[in-house]
Amino acid sequence: MLVMVSVYAGRLGDLKRLKEHLEELRGESQMKAKEILEHLDEHMGIELTLVNPNFQLADTRMTVFRSDKNWVIFFELVGTIKEIFEGVEIYAFGNCIEQQGFIETRSLFSVPEDVPLFDEEGIWIGDRSHFSVIIKGKRYDFKPTKEDYLAAGITFPDDRTGPDSLRPIDLIRFLCHHLNHPFFVSEDYLRYLLDKLAVEAIKKRNWFSLGQEMSLFFQTREW
Repeated sequence: MLVMVSVYAGRLGDLKRLKEHLEELRGESQMKAKEILEHLDEHMGIELTLVNPNFQLADTRMTVFRSDKNWVIFFELVGTIKEIFEGVEIYAFGNCIEQQGFIETRSLFSVPEDVPLFDEEGIWIGDRSHFSVIIKGKRYDFKPTKEDYLAAGITFPDDRTGPDSLRPIDLIRFLCHHLNHPFFVSEDYLRYLLDKLAVEAIKKRNWFSLGQEMSLFFQTREW
Protein backbone atom coordinates (compact mmCIF):
# COMPACT_ATOMS: atom_id res chain seq x y z
CA MET A 1 0.00 0.00 0.00
CA LEU A 2 0.99 3.59 -0.55
CA VAL A 3 1.98 5.17 2.76
CA MET A 4 0.59 8.67 3.29
CA VAL A 5 1.63 11.15 5.95
CA SER A 6 -0.06 14.32 7.17
CA VAL A 7 2.85 16.53 8.20
CA TYR A 8 0.66 19.06 10.01
CA ALA A 9 -1.85 16.96 11.90
CA GLY A 10 0.67 14.23 12.65
CA ARG A 11 -1.50 11.50 11.17
CA LEU A 12 0.24 8.45 9.75
CA GLY A 13 -1.16 5.56 7.82
CA ASP A 14 -1.81 3.71 4.59
CA LEU A 15 -5.35 5.05 4.22
CA LYS A 16 -5.99 3.34 7.56
CA ARG A 17 -9.64 4.30 8.08
CA LEU A 18 -10.61 3.34 4.53
CA LYS A 19 -8.78 0.03 4.77
CA GLU A 20 -10.51 -0.76 8.07
CA HIS A 21 -13.95 -0.10 6.58
CA LEU A 22 -13.18 -2.22 3.54
CA GLU A 23 -11.83 -5.12 5.57
CA GLU A 24 -15.15 -5.34 7.44
CA LEU A 25 -16.96 -6.22 4.22
CA ARG A 26 -17.78 -9.81 3.28
CA GLY A 27 -18.42 -11.89 0.18
CA GLU A 28 -18.77 -9.98 -3.08
CA SER A 29 -18.24 -6.69 -1.24
CA GLN A 30 -14.91 -7.97 0.05
CA MET A 31 -13.84 -8.64 -3.55
CA LYS A 32 -14.71 -5.02 -4.33
CA ALA A 33 -12.59 -3.91 -1.37
CA LYS A 34 -9.59 -5.65 -2.88
CA GLU A 35 -10.36 -3.99 -6.23
CA ILE A 36 -10.46 -0.55 -4.59
CA LEU A 37 -7.13 -0.95 -2.82
CA GLU A 38 -5.44 -2.26 -5.97
CA HIS A 39 -6.91 0.62 -7.98
CA LEU A 40 -5.53 3.18 -5.51
CA ASP A 41 -2.11 1.57 -5.55
CA GLU A 42 -2.08 1.72 -9.35
CA HIS A 43 -3.38 5.25 -9.87
CA MET A 44 -2.22 7.25 -6.88
CA GLY A 45 1.48 6.71 -7.51
CA ILE A 46 3.46 9.66 -6.13
CA GLU A 47 1.02 12.31 -7.38
CA LEU A 48 -0.98 12.48 -4.17
CA THR A 49 1.67 12.69 -1.47
CA LEU A 50 1.39 14.66 1.73
CA VAL A 51 5.15 14.78 2.16
CA ASN A 52 5.76 17.71 -0.19
CA PRO A 53 8.23 20.50 0.71
CA ASN A 54 6.31 22.94 -1.50
CA PHE A 55 2.86 22.17 -0.07
CA GLN A 56 2.05 22.96 3.56
CA LEU A 57 -1.07 21.32 4.94
CA ALA A 58 -3.72 22.86 7.16
CA ASP A 59 -6.60 20.41 6.75
CA THR A 60 -7.46 17.18 4.91
CA ARG A 61 -10.60 15.17 4.23
CA MET A 62 -11.45 11.93 2.47
CA THR A 63 -14.97 11.23 1.13
CA VAL A 64 -16.12 7.90 -0.28
CA PHE A 65 -19.21 7.41 -2.49
CA ARG A 66 -20.45 4.01 -3.60
CA SER A 67 -23.29 2.13 -5.29
CA ASP A 68 -23.78 -1.56 -6.02
CA LYS A 69 -21.28 -1.44 -8.88
CA ASN A 70 -19.39 1.84 -8.65
CA TRP A 71 -17.20 3.72 -6.18
CA VAL A 72 -15.36 7.04 -6.07
CA ILE A 73 -13.00 8.46 -3.44
CA PHE A 74 -12.35 12.20 -3.12
CA PHE A 75 -9.40 13.72 -1.26
CA GLU A 76 -9.38 17.40 -0.28
CA LEU A 77 -6.08 19.01 0.78
CA VAL A 78 -6.19 22.52 2.26
CA GLY A 79 -2.97 24.50 2.51
CA THR A 80 -0.43 26.71 0.80
CA ILE A 81 1.96 26.15 -2.09
CA LYS A 82 5.41 27.68 -1.54
CA GLU A 83 3.93 29.91 1.21
CA ILE A 84 2.21 32.04 -1.43
CA PHE A 85 -0.86 30.52 -3.05
CA GLU A 86 -3.55 29.11 -0.82
CA GLY A 87 -6.28 26.73 -1.90
CA VAL A 88 -8.03 23.41 -1.52
CA GLU A 89 -6.82 20.77 -3.97
CA ILE A 90 -9.35 18.10 -4.93
CA TYR A 91 -8.31 14.63 -6.10
CA ALA A 92 -10.59 11.82 -7.24
CA PHE A 93 -10.13 8.09 -7.85
CA GLY A 94 -12.77 5.57 -8.88
CA ASN A 95 -13.88 2.80 -11.22
CA CYS A 96 -16.49 4.92 -13.02
CA ILE A 97 -14.77 8.25 -13.72
CA GLU A 98 -12.67 9.28 -16.70
CA GLN A 99 -10.10 11.40 -14.87
CA GLN A 100 -7.98 9.96 -12.05
CA GLY A 101 -5.95 12.10 -9.67
CA PHE A 102 -5.88 15.88 -9.49
CA ILE A 103 -9.19 17.49 -10.45
CA GLU A 104 -9.06 21.17 -9.49
CA THR A 105 -7.92 23.81 -7.02
CA ARG A 106 -10.44 26.12 -5.35
CA SER A 107 -9.56 29.37 -3.60
CA LEU A 108 -10.10 29.61 0.15
CA PHE A 109 -11.04 33.21 0.85
CA SER A 110 -10.86 36.82 -0.30
CA VAL A 111 -9.60 39.81 1.70
CA PRO A 112 -11.35 43.11 2.51
CA GLU A 113 -9.71 46.17 0.98
CA ASP A 114 -9.44 47.92 4.35
CA VAL A 115 -7.39 45.09 5.92
CA PRO A 116 -5.12 43.75 3.15
CA LEU A 117 -2.84 40.76 3.49
CA PHE A 118 -0.62 41.86 0.62
CA ASP A 119 0.94 45.28 -0.02
CA GLU A 120 0.76 47.16 -3.32
CA GLU A 121 3.71 45.16 -4.66
CA GLY A 122 2.05 41.84 -3.84
CA ILE A 123 4.23 41.11 -0.82
CA TRP A 124 2.63 39.24 2.10
CA ILE A 125 2.06 41.48 5.15
CA GLY A 126 -0.08 39.25 7.39
CA ASP A 127 -0.19 40.53 10.97
CA ARG A 128 -0.75 37.97 13.73
CA SER A 129 -2.39 40.59 15.98
CA HIS A 130 -5.34 41.16 13.63
CA PHE A 131 -6.61 40.13 10.20
CA SER A 132 -9.85 39.86 8.25
CA VAL A 133 -11.06 37.45 5.58
CA ILE A 134 -14.19 36.89 3.51
CA ILE A 135 -15.32 33.26 3.21
CA LYS A 136 -18.34 32.36 1.09
CA GLY A 137 -19.53 35.96 1.18
CA LYS A 138 -19.24 36.43 4.94
CA ARG A 139 -16.64 38.69 6.55
CA TYR A 140 -14.70 37.57 9.63
CA ASP A 141 -12.55 39.94 11.71
CA PHE A 142 -10.03 38.45 14.15
CA LYS A 143 -7.78 39.75 16.91
CA PRO A 144 -6.37 36.44 18.15
CA THR A 145 -4.64 36.06 21.50
CA LYS A 146 -1.72 33.77 22.17
CA GLU A 147 -4.20 31.35 23.74
CA ASP A 148 -6.34 31.41 20.59
CA TYR A 149 -3.34 30.39 18.51
CA LEU A 150 -2.35 27.70 21.01
CA ALA A 151 -5.86 26.24 20.82
CA ALA A 152 -5.27 25.80 17.08
CA GLY A 153 -1.88 24.17 17.70
CA ILE A 154 0.05 27.22 16.51
CA THR A 155 3.13 28.57 18.32
CA PHE A 156 5.55 31.33 17.36
CA PRO A 157 9.30 31.66 17.98
CA ASP A 158 8.90 35.28 19.14
CA ASP A 159 6.32 37.83 20.32
CA ARG A 160 6.52 40.26 17.44
CA THR A 161 3.47 41.62 15.65
CA GLY A 162 3.05 43.82 12.59
CA PRO A 163 3.53 43.12 8.87
CA ASP A 164 4.78 39.63 8.01
CA SER A 165 4.47 38.36 11.60
CA LEU A 166 1.89 35.75 10.54
CA ARG A 167 2.68 33.09 7.94
CA PRO A 168 -0.03 32.24 5.38
CA ILE A 169 -0.17 28.61 6.54
CA ASP A 170 -0.67 29.64 10.18
CA LEU A 171 -3.52 31.95 9.20
CA ILE A 172 -5.21 29.09 7.32
CA ARG A 173 -4.67 26.64 10.18
CA PHE A 174 -6.18 29.18 12.58
CA LEU A 175 -9.24 29.56 10.35
CA CYS A 176 -9.64 25.79 9.99
CA HIS A 177 -9.70 25.40 13.76
CA HIS A 178 -11.76 28.43 14.81
CA LEU A 179 -14.30 28.21 11.98
CA ASN A 180 -14.69 24.42 12.16
CA HIS A 181 -13.08 23.42 8.86
CA PRO A 182 -14.78 25.94 6.53
CA PHE A 183 -12.89 25.19 3.31
CA PHE A 184 -14.13 21.74 2.35
CA VAL A 185 -16.64 21.67 -0.50
CA SER A 186 -20.25 20.64 0.04
CA GLU A 187 -21.64 17.18 -0.60
CA ASP A 188 -23.72 18.69 -3.42
CA TYR A 189 -20.55 19.95 -5.08
CA LEU A 190 -18.90 16.54 -4.82
CA ARG A 191 -22.00 15.02 -6.46
CA TYR A 192 -21.69 17.64 -9.21
CA LEU A 193 -18.10 16.47 -9.74
CA LEU A 194 -19.31 12.86 -9.90
CA ASP A 195 -21.59 13.79 -12.81
CA LYS A 196 -18.86 15.85 -14.47
CA LEU A 197 -16.21 13.13 -14.21
CA ALA A 198 -18.42 10.12 -15.02
CA VAL A 199 -17.37 7.86 -17.89
CA GLU A 200 -19.26 8.43 -21.15
CA ALA A 201 -21.34 5.26 -20.82
CA ILE A 202 -22.84 6.61 -17.59
CA LYS A 203 -23.33 10.13 -18.96
CA LYS A 204 -25.32 8.76 -21.92
CA ARG A 205 -27.75 6.60 -19.99
CA ASN A 206 -31.27 7.97 -19.56
CA TRP A 207 -31.81 7.14 -15.89
CA PHE A 208 -30.03 8.21 -12.70
CA SER A 209 -26.85 10.25 -13.10
CA LEU A 210 -23.75 9.08 -11.23
CA GLY A 211 -24.31 11.71 -8.54
CA GLN A 212 -27.87 10.49 -8.03
CA GLU A 213 -26.93 6.81 -8.10
CA MET A 214 -24.24 6.85 -5.43
CA SER A 215 -24.63 7.07 -1.66
CA LEU A 216 -22.19 8.66 0.75
CA PHE A 217 -20.33 5.68 2.26
CA PHE A 218 -18.21 7.57 4.79
CA GLN A 219 -16.24 10.75 5.34
CA THR A 220 -13.25 11.39 7.58
CA ARG A 221 -10.51 13.93 8.30
CA GLU A 222 -8.19 11.19 9.61
CA TRP A 223 -6.69 8.77 7.12
